[in-house]
Amino acid sequence: MRFAQLSTIVLGGFFPLAFALSANAASVTATGCLEKGHEKGEFMLSHATGGGAQQYELVPDKGVDLSAHLGHKVEITGETASEANEKSSTKKEEREKPHQHLKVKSLRHIAAQCP
Repeated sequence: MRFAQLSTIVLGGFFPLAFALSANAASVTATGCLEKGHEKGEFMLSHATGGGAQQYELVPDKGVDLSAHLGHKVEITGETASEANEKSSTKKEEREKPHQHLKVKSLRHIAAQCP
């Protein structure tokens, strides 16, 4: 009996937490130039249109290969954290242009060169 009560409490507390975390993510589709980021292994989408920012720092999801499209015009679909969760953690980030982090779910090639 105690196990059933404990599992109900644990599961009952987990599902609202999982929903709250996913509720902070917003789906975004943006088109722009895929470039190398400031650090090794980082990627940026610059000159972005169709999203809420002009520039995105990209985090590829499993199975998404961004390196094959460097320098290309691409359409990126992904999820971004709400602005309330976006905080600058270093002075370097504060000096950089404002941008959002986008977890890339899919990529579509538009053109071999960026305008």
